[in-house]
Amino acid sequence: MAEAIARHVAADLMEVESAGTSPLGFVAPETLATLQENGIRAEGHYSKGIDDVKMYFAPEIVVNMSGRRLNGRFDGAELLEWEIEDPFGDDTTTYEKVYAEIEKKVKALADELEKGKLR
Repeated sequence: MAEAIARHVAADLMEVESAGTSPLGFVAPETLATLQENGIRAEGHYSKGIDDVKMYFAPEIVVNMSGRRLNGRFDGAELLEWEIEDPFGDDTTTYEKVYAEIEKKVKALADELEKGKLR
């Protein structure tokens, strides 16, 4: 969800890739529905792991929403820890709440990037 939101609201400021510490192997239908309800198309998004992304992407900033330690998996990158509830398996209301939290944090991050407060 975060990747799609960031691409939608801040594509001019950030190049984003999402990856999980334990990817499901699919994007939850509720995630796709929530994005669509908020005017975001998510075609082409798929579930991938950190190692999949690291082969092609050396991030300057990593946003960790897993609640797990990344143990140096992204050496040299600035690490931001966002405490975001995982909505998987929950109801539509939870997905909407999580969407709103992520959107707010992505917009704040974009603002910091625009002002030069982060790389």
